[in-house]
Amino acid sequence: RILNGMSVFSLAPGTLTLTDDAGQTLSQQVTPGSIQLVTTGWTRPSATVTVSFTAGWNLGLDDITHSAATPGGCGGAGTCTVTVTTNTAVFARFSVPSFTLSVVSQGPGSGLVTSAEIPPRIDCGATCSASYDRGTTVTLTATPFPGSTFEGWTGSSLLGDQTTVNFDTPTPPGTLNGIFQGIDFGAGQWAWEGAYEISPTNHIYFADSTGTSRTFGFSPAPRILNGMSVFSLAPGTLTLADDAGQTLSQQVTPGSMQLVTTGWTRPSTTVTVTFSAGWNLGLDDITHSAASPDGGCAGASGCAVTVTANTTVFARFGVPSPTLSGPLTIPAASP
Repeated sequence: RILNGMSVFSLAPGTLTLTDDAGQTLSQQVTPGSIQLVTTGWTRPSATVTVSFTAGWNLGLDDITHSAATPGGCGGAGTCTVTVTTNTAVFARFSVPSFTLSVVSQGPGSGLVTSAEIPPRIDCGATCSASYDRGTTVTLTATPFPGSTFEGWTGSSLLGDQTTVNFDTPTPPGTLNGIFQGIDFGAGQWAWEGAYEISPTNHIYFADSTGTSRTFGFSPAPRILNGMSVFSLAPGTLTLADDAGQTLSQQVTPGSMQLVTTGWTRPSTTVTVTFSAGWNLGLDDITHSAASPDGGCAGASGCAVTVTANTTVFARFGVPSPTLSGPLTIPAASP
């Protein structure tokens, strides 16, 4: 708004100074004994006005008048055409886009992540995201609760190294058990085979016909599951879920290879694959990636993030393993 003016009086002589955050200022002497009209003549709208008076609280204000700035036919975005019929001011306002910075706590431990503002805009805990202007550097601090430890940061604004497991280059060694290309397939859950039906290359499937779900894990963990290619010999619903709370469901119809893209941003340790038609499902080209630490976040409890896009930072809290100390006594066996 534009401050147009006010009426003032004072119990003691002094100098009144008005200033606003648009860079406009006005000074006027105020003498006791009468109401004086102060007219600013300002033309630029502002958000905040500071009133200063050299005789302090002897000043009284009344009839504060403010108005909207009426552009000369200019409104919205784009080109502005002004017909000048009097002294005219037109205001062009430029803004900086804002983005959301989010914090997610992971791991078996617990703790608090706070930003450095006073009061903190992120206090996670309770408030785990906030909006910041582009280019703002936000300092985050992770504090573990008693009985927990802080293990480190990861972030998702950029994906790190990406691996696609296509089961052709290389070919799995014999039975698909254990770790292969960064994925731990466990034991007895998955099997692989060569070209079959519409799949022209090696792929994997449920190792037997029992049940409708199988799991795999990342090793080393955590990683982000980016997607996979699937096909099926029978129609069904594919559901992917991980231990970071992310889930995706997609219908799979026979007759073609289908691309499944998760869009997930949080790294996880374990993924569960559920298909309503059981072992009719085939999987290929499983793609997973690391989450690159954002803005220098790594290791220690302090993290500085420069916000240039919607960004998620993950703070991982652990639980220390118990240790044994002192002599270990094993009681003798009873006779």
